[in-house]
Amino acid sequence: MLKKIILVLAVIMTGVGIFMWVYGDSWIYTLDNDYMLLNPFDPDSFKPGAYGSISLDPGSIWPISSDLSAAWVYKDVDGEECGMVIPLEGSNFNEAYSAVSGLSYEDKDGNTRVMVEVVECPDDQRQEILQGIFDTNEMTYESALSYEDADPSYIGYMEYAVSDEGKQEIEDMTSHYKCIVVSSANFPLIKAIGTVLTVIGAVILTITLLTFKFSPRKIVLGVLALVLMGLSVCLISQRKKISTIASLKEYKDGVYTLRYTADYKLDELLASDVSSEKQLFSWAEDNLYYGLPISSGLDSFGCAALSITTPEGKHLMGRNYDFYETDCVMIYTDPEDGYASIGMVDTQYINVGGDDGDISMTSPLGRMSALAFPYMTVDGMNEAGVGVSILMLDQNEIHQDNGKPDIMMTVAIRAILDTCGSVDEAVALLDSYDMHSMIDSAFHLYITDRSGAHVVVEWLGGEMVLTDPPAVTNFVMGDPEDTDYIQGGECRRYDALMVDWNGCFGIASEEETMSFMADASDDENADPGVLGTEWSCVYNLDDFEVTVCFDLAYNEPYSVTPETFGVKR
Repeated sequence: MLKKIILVLAVIMTGVGIFMWVYGDSWIYTLDNDYMLLNPFDPDSFKPGAYGSISLDPGSIWPISSDLSAAWVYKDVDGEECGMVIPLEGSNFNEAYSAVSGLSYEDKDGNTRVMVEVVECPDDQRQEILQGIFDTNEMTYESALSYEDADPSYIGYMEYAVSDEGKQEIEDMTSHYKCIVVSSANFPLIKAIGTVLTVIGAVILTITLLTFKFSPRKIVLGVLALVLMGLSVCLISQRKKISTIASLKEYKDGVYTLRYTADYKLDELLASDVSSEKQLFSWAEDNLYYGLPISSGLDSFGCAALSITTPEGKHLMGRNYDFYETDCVMIYTDPEDGYASIGMVDTQYINVGGDDGDISMTSPLGRMSALAFPYMTVDGMNEAGVGVSILMLDQNEIHQDNGKPDIMMTVAIRAILDTCGSVDEAVALLDSYDMHSMIDSAFHLYITDRSGAHVVVEWLGGEMVLTDPPAVTNFVMGDPEDTDYIQGGECRRYDALMVDWNGCFGIASEEETMSFMADASDDENADPGVLGTEWSCVYNLDDFEVTVCFDLAYNEPYSVTPETFGVKR
């Protein structure tokens, strides 16, 4: 009787798996074909009763309530961008790293495609969406006013957005139709699950049928042998990824170490022409995460960097990372064909860890997330003595278009750490790509090496611009109109670094350099209008060692070397 029950269950499992495989395959075809794609700007396509797919940028979807969102869509008209706000009901795609948002289907451009039905939007729901947008803009405007380094043009834009004229424009942009989400499933994943269920069901079905002819003992031994063989092959083939995941250890509260021994496929990524954050995440999902969805949690961060020489002639790079309360990972990489490096990763980049993180860093999903950390390093140095830091600028995203291969800025940091032995080599590498930034912001890079060379690399007007100040914070250094900034005057943190640097004529010990970084730090508890300094690093470019202080605890420095990660030198 038991055999018959198992036989029936195996048939059901196989049938369900085949259905999911076919269902997922057919829906992939539907979502991935443009003939079903609705055009919100075409009244013949986007009208009540219309049914089809719609392409949405997840970063342009604002949650209003548990079941109602505002989706911003745009089109280019004669070189000018015009937009529309579409009421969206049925799914909240803005939940960071959630199973719901992560399982939505992504098209080739990295946008979320969902099946929707277009209906008239009730006036109360439309007014709810408008009020939600107005409230968000008010909070953003107030926050911008409290930020000392806020771009005046951005302040002006937000001032207009909260004005009566700006509100009227937003109301005029908001559609009287809404999209009810019919389906937002990731059908490639459904197909994959269906395939797994089909295989498992078929195996159980085969084994059950064999029990009618062979003894259960022989069958069990045979199955165990096959399972052990398959498990051994899997463990051998994935041993480096398993070792990397297992190496994640808590160093102190909110701080972790990771020794990365797996192949993070830098050459493949560099050849992929990735030019947006969505494309980078999509590549990571496919090549590092076995399809596990990820999303960004970074917003804005303020930083500072400094180049100093010790009295003994060794070269240092100081670095502050200013952000909201977050966890961090100190990462060690040693690629077979590149330089070993030590760097710092903000785990909030993909919504892991921290007080507001969706998942714990040490959970299975948190450990899996570590596989993408080489591309989320925000400062670091390599064994050749090259140090690099990324610092935010309050400007629009960088998207060069000079006909060169594309590269994301965080990927460029990894390429510099892995392949460059000097500032000149790093600049040459950057100049060989079209640069692209992320999270709706521009950035510049501070690069220094053990020869004492240092450079700020910026992308202005589509061109790469170099300057060589000894310190840098979060304003443009290479714009001729901003030359006053090079002397400071409008940034307390930059002024503090330059006062310290000029006071010692650029020569100071590691301890003194850390005190300089303390002078340029920010305490969000003492001043709610600033981002707090999450960590301060002093990289010794000659000795391949880092001194780190966390959360303004400058009386508790930690020495980080390859031995910290279990590497013997």
